[in-house]
Amino acid sequence: YDLASDGEKIKRKIGYMSQMFLLYGDLTVEENLSFLAGLYGMNYRHSRERVKEIIQSAGLTGVEKRKAAELSLGLKQKLSFAAAIVHSPSILLLDEPTSGVDTENCRQIWQIIDETAKRGATVFVTTHNMDEAWHCDRILIMSQGKIKAIGEPEALVDEYGAEDINDLFFKLV
Repeated sequence: YDLASDGEKIKRKIGYMSQMFLLYGDLTVEENLSFLAGLYGMNYRHSRERVKEIIQSAGLTGVEKRKAAELSLGLKQKLSFAAAIVHSPSILLLDEPTSGVDTENCRQIWQIIDETAKRGATVFVTTHNMDEAWHCDRILIMSQGKIKAIGEPEALVDEYGAEDINDLFFKLV
């Protein structure tokens, strides 16, 4: 796609979840997702079905009428993720997807990320948390703007003689 002329096509292909919440606090969970579905050009009927589906798969059932500002951190992260995938993008960019989230919500978010990838989406995750990186198929470790290593997690640990993923990181940076 050409960035100058195909902006709308590109927008529909990419989902983005920022580390900082890009939600409308005065809108409910359902309203946030419906609004974003509209921005992505989804027709009303399809967007209603997709919003219901995404609320269930993201673990937001029971809070769909609550305002985003009233949600716990874990639920806000789930809503942010749901917002990033409401239009079923083929490329997903996630910045610190579980930052500050409790263990249970972290596990649930990674389960949703894994399911999204299994459905064919390409998922990019930026993180400083090496335990999060371990969930990924491939890892790229950078330090001061330079690539230090790239490959499958287990292969990198073996290649660099690291005890685990955290040891690998500290050996490389």
